Amino acid sequence: MIPDWAPSIHPLVIHFPIVLIIVALTLDLLSYIPRLSRLQQIASWLYVAAGAAALVAFLSGRKAADLVLATGAAVGDLNDHADWGMRTAWTLGVVALLRVGWILGNARLGASATRWTRAFLTLLGVASVLVVFETAEHGARLVYVHGLGTSIEQPDPFARFDNSPTASGRPEALADGSWRWSAPSDLLAFSDGLQFLEGDDSRIALGAVLRDTTQWVSVTTSGPVFVVFPGELHEVEVLAQMDLSDFEGNVALTYNTRDASNYGALRIGSDGAIGQVLVADGTDNVLDSGQIQVGDAKAPFRVVSAGTHYRAYAGGSLIAHGHGKAGLPGRVGLRMDGTGTLLIRRLAAISTSGHEH
Repeated sequence: MIPDWAPSIHPLVIHFPIVLIIVALTLDLLSYIPRLSRLQQIASWLYVAAGAAALVAFLSGRKAADLVLATGAAVGDLNDHADWGMRTAWTLGVVALLRVGWILGNARLGASATRWTRAFLTLLGVASVLVVFETAEHGARLVYVHGLGTSIEQPDPFARFDNSPTASGRPEALADGSWRWSAPSDLLAFSDGLQFLEGDDSRIALGAVLRDTTQWVSVTTSGPVFVVFPGELHEVEVLAQMDLSDFEGNVALTYNTRDASNYGALRIGSDGAIGQVLVADGTDNVLDSGQIQVGDAKAPFRVVSAGTHYRAYAGGSLIAHGHGKAGLPGRVGLRMDGTGTLLIRRLAAISTSGHEH
């Protein structure tokens, strides 16, 4: 039933609650004209239909949000649209239930109570339209500003960056606090730019690996090591092209890192297990988890922390989407807990705070 070009039914259903709620409010207002009072009951049933349509739009929107690859400022706008979508579903759902109660209980209300109740329900209808418009505006920004949902092809999240090795061996800072890093030939400069939160440089050995004319940095360790990179970011998108094929244990791509006991992380296991985790005072809170094929442990990884939304991707596919307390500004880092060699080709941290509320 769904066309090949539409990965989700969301674009096909979102206009139903918009049209229904506008028509419902219009008929509701017209019903105050005595000769058009019969429109009142029609309006009530349209409010009920709008509530049902809003629920379908919200549920389909949650699925659609997990299928698109939002990057940079689009991440915040996507989350705002999702949050307003939930508010819309709740608001129209409550209005629908109240309208059903109104239809069933109208005969038992006195004339004075009926007038005041009807006026209150109409005001709720006005509020519903305003909530729907706010949700629609955020959705329109996703399409017309960011181009989300206009193509079935997912962009390469690294495509915005120069793939050449960073000249100094350290992360190259961008104007908004974002940064990118590509495997350098200067391993000493790279090592000097690392700050250890756990372990020290005696626990790791760095090397240069050339694979298919592409430079990689090898990091060999035999114990827990936690390093962070310069610069604090708040709402952030972290990208990493890594190969865990020769590593046994867990590698965590961390963000909002305050110290060794407080951070968020995309935790990747050599067995293919993936966890979206918030660590507070050393205690793990697993927001969501997933699984990838062990052979995909060298796929590009991506994690997004924006507001209360936490998404994790591997190879362009969403693996985990959890919700938790919004993170505080902090550094991006890498924690290795295991033995063997991790290969790293590219890293990037992008601020997603440039969206409009």
